[in-house]
Order: sequence, then C-alpha cells, then structure tokens
Amino acid sequence: MPFSLSSLKSLKSSKQSTYDLQARADGADQAKSAAAADLADVDPNSLNADVAIHGISIASHQQYSYIPNMDTTKSLATDIIQLTRFKNRRPTIPEDRPQRKPSFRNIFLGVPEPNARRFSQDIGGASLVSKFKALESKETTRVLFLQVFIPFLLSGFGNVGAGLFLNYAQTWQVFRDNTIFYMLLATVMAFKTNLEATLAARLSTCSNMGSMRTIGKKFEAFLGNLALVQTQAIIFGLMSSSLVVLINAFEHGHFELSLGLRTIATGVAAICVNEIISSCLILMVVVASERAGVNPDNVSTLIAAMFGDFSSVFFISVTAALFHTIQSMEWLFITIICVLLCILPLTIYIATKNDFTRGMFLGTHIPLAMAVTVATISGLVFDHAVQSFSRIAIYQAVINGISVNLMAVQTSRIATYLAKLNAVAPDRAKEYSSKCSPIEALFAQDMNASVARWLIAMCLPAMSVYLCFIILVVPSFVDATIYLIVCCLISILVQVTFIQCLTYMVTPISWRQDWDPDNVVIPVLMSISDCSGNAILLTAFMFLQYMEDPNSIGQDAIG
Repeated sequence: MPFSLSSLKSLKSSKQSTYDLQARADGADQAKSAAAADLADVDPNSLNADVAIHGISIASHQQYSYIPNMDTTKSLATDIIQLTRFKNRRPTIPEDRPQRKPSFRNIFLGVPEPNARRFSQDIGGASLVSKFKALESKETTRVLFLQVFIPFLLSGFGNVGAGLFLNYAQTWQVFRDNTIFYMLLATVMAFKTNLEATLAARLSTCSNMGSMRTIGKKFEAFLGNLALVQTQAIIFGLMSSSLVVLINAFEHGHFELSLGLRTIATGVAAICVNEIISSCLILMVVVASERAGVNPDNVSTLIAAMFGDFSSVFFISVTAALFHTIQSMEWLFITIICVLLCILPLTIYIATKNDFTRGMFLGTHIPLAMAVTVATISGLVFDHAVQSFSRIAIYQAVINGISVNLMAVQTSRIATYLAKLNAVAPDRAKEYSSKCSPIEALFAQDMNASVARWLIAMCLPAMSVYLCFIILVVPSFVDATIYLIVCCLISILVQVTFIQCLTYMVTPISWRQDWDPDNVVIPVLMSISDCSGNAILLTAFMFLQYMEDPNSIGQDAIG
C-alpha cells in the first residue's frame, strides 16, 4: 500500500504492545512507539528512511509535541523499518492472484472471535474504531442458527428426557409415600440450574475477555469457580431443603424428624455430587468452544443444560429412592450433612483466595437466596399442580427448561457485550445500559434486541419437535389433541416472550448498578421464569380441564 499521511492519522490507536515497545517518559522512545504504530500498514517494500523519518516527525509533533534531533530520528527510523518489515514479513498477495476461498469452518460458524484467532492474524492489532465496529457487527442468521438453535434443540431433549424420567419416577414408592419430594425436586432443580447457568456465564465471559488464555489460568478459573459452586451448593442446598421441610410440616400440621433429615440429606448430597460432574462438563464446553472459534455464550449454557436437567432429576430421584429404602438409618443422614458442613470451610477458603472468584463471593449469595426462596414457592405450586394434573410434570420440565435456557444465553451475551463495550467505549456502555426497556426487545434495531427476537422465534419450532417426540415415545400417556398442542405452543410463546423482555431490560440495569449480570440476573430471572412457567402451564391445564380434554386427568388416574 503506498504511503500517505492519512494512514498515519488513522492508525494512532494501534496496539504498541504488538511491537514490544513500552512508551517511557523520554520523548524519543514515545516518538518511536507512536511512529511504529502509525506506520503499521505501510508497504515494507516502499518504506525507506525518509518515510520513517517523516512519520516520526509527524507522530512526535502531533502526539507528544516533541521533535527529536536528526541523529536520534535516523536511529529511530532504522528501528522502525525493521519493526514494520517484521510485522509485514509475509509477502503481499498480488491483486491479480485469486484469493483463497473462505474455510468450511468460517462459512458455517463465522469468523472466529479475536481470542480464538491465531497470533499471525492479530499481530497488527486493531484500532478503536475497528474494535467498536467488530463489537457492533451482527452475527449472521446462519451463525446464530448453528451456534444457538442446534445446541438449544439438543438441550431441549435433555429437558424432555428429564420430563419423561420424572413422569416415570412419580410412580415410585418414595413419591407415592412422600409428596414432599415433588416440592424438593422442583426447588433443587431450579436452584441447581441457577448454579450451572451462572457458572457457564462466568466462564464464557472470562473466555471472551481473554482471561483464560493459558492452561494455568484455565485451571485457576476452574478451581475457583468449582469451590464457589460447591460452597453455594452446600449452603443453599441446606437452605432450600430446610425450607421444603418447614413448608411441608406447616401444611400437614406436624413435623417428622426422620423425613426431615432424609429430605435434607437427599437434596444436599444429590446437588453436590451432581455439581462436580456438571462443572467439569461446562469447563470442557467453554474450552472446546474457544478452540473452535465458537462464541461460548451461545453454547455453554445450552450444552450444560442438555445434561444438567436430566442429571438433576436422575440424581435426586435415585437418591430419594435409595434413602427411602434405608429410612430408619437416621445416623447416616446426619453423618452426610455433617461431612458436607466440614467441607464448607475449605471451599470458602479456596473461593475467597482465588483471583477469579474473590470479588464475587459475597455478591452471589443474595441473588441465590432470593432465587431459592422464589423457587421454593414455585415448588409448592408444582406440588399441588401434580396432584391435580398428573400429566403436567412432563410439560413443566420442557417449558421451564426452554425459557430458562434461552434466558441464560441472552443474559450471558448481553453481559459479555457490555463488558467489551465498556472496555472500548465506557460512555457508550453507560448510555446503552440506561435506555433499555422491555418493549424494545421486540422492536429495537440493536444487536441484542435482534437476538432476543430470534430466540423468541426459536421456541415454537423447538416446542413442536419436542411435542412430536413426546407423543412418539409415550403414546399411551399423551393424547395428541388439538387443544393440548395449541395450549402448549401458546404457553411457551407467552413464557419465552415475557422472560426475554425482562432479560433485555434487567441485564443492563444490573450493569448500571455495578452488579455482575452473570451472578445477579440469571438467578433472579430463572426463579421468576420457573414461577411464571408453572403458573402459565397450570392455567393451560385448567383450560384443558374446562374443555374436558383427556390430558387433564388427576393423580388417581396413574396406574
């Protein structure tokens, strides 16, 4: 490219770190750094001492009001020529030479994120304007489809599997004898999904911000987050299980110690073991996404949800059934609770000393406490709903799972967007976070609103696929009536639209209040989503009952 003064002016903000030059107090070194940055795009074949000297003079005068003497300038010019030629060491491609075709991965997955690109692709750095344009650029429909819809569809089968297994498990003796485990299941599932979604969002944001480039940093981030998640699992697992026991005792008018200990031990043990497996899975998904050049925000929460929902129902149901067979061994339940309480100080120590989790240790507990409280109320509603409509269990896991998964994706994306925007243009980040409203999610033209509309549109075809799958797998349990199909589609559309509008508004608000959206918004919105989903689905089944639909049968119809 021929040399011009415009190239000097347009490259003032290039990365000086690319050239390993640290601008010190003395003007010559500052001029050298500035000129090297300004000459980054100059053709090395046309670069000579006169051009370099001219660049040094302009950069020194315009940026530092410093004009070096001729001897110093010539010495700097020699260094700059070498630096610029090293940067442009690959020969330029002639204009008449056919360009290389886009790679298969770039065609289907889009251009990789900057932190996933090779060093040779990023050696020149990027200007402030180019960074901002890259941040504002919208993902293509193809990329959004492949990176979000396909993992979302797969994660939904995890929700369907969870619903089918719950539908099967409710015939077990432990659920017949103690309906408290319905409430425990709904509460712990919502709480555990909170932990996984916030963990996936935190690791995705760290990956997108370039904080996990080395193996050591990845291990440090994983260890700190695992300790934080285990701390939350023990504390809030005990809290949610205890709330379930108290509510059950209040409803029945008496407290049974053996049942209470068994319920608490079931909830805490199942969630702690499950979280270790889920945390390892989430880390592998984030690292694999980073290496493949895929945005972790798009896939991490969805892939984790694909295994997380089913594993939650499986672990809690199996643990409850196992403890039901040894319900007279109260000492074992007390031992399990005491062992986990002894582990708690160690996990707290690791989480508070880790660089990745030190600042967020206390800030994550209040939102989770609110989420556990709301989830407990949601579990109470679900407990009564199952007793009235036995077939509601299979749809509850699907509808709530879909809305929660899409909410977690959007929250993580907006959180990453605001973090990147704040690093590039803090004023724009503050302005963006102050003008978002729920209605804009449906009509605004910015990138996040467009993604929200895409996520809303995804729910209908996904729900249709899941309904077909449920009808094919359990035809004797589901009557494929037009009322059922219409009610399910309307329910999921209303639920996802409501949650996406809330997400679009609440996430920037939390950012403006200096609250981390990954740790604050996801737990709160997830608990709201579970409550609203249960209420909407219960309303739909009440309508089915009014229409005398065969799907609205009661608990006594289970064989």
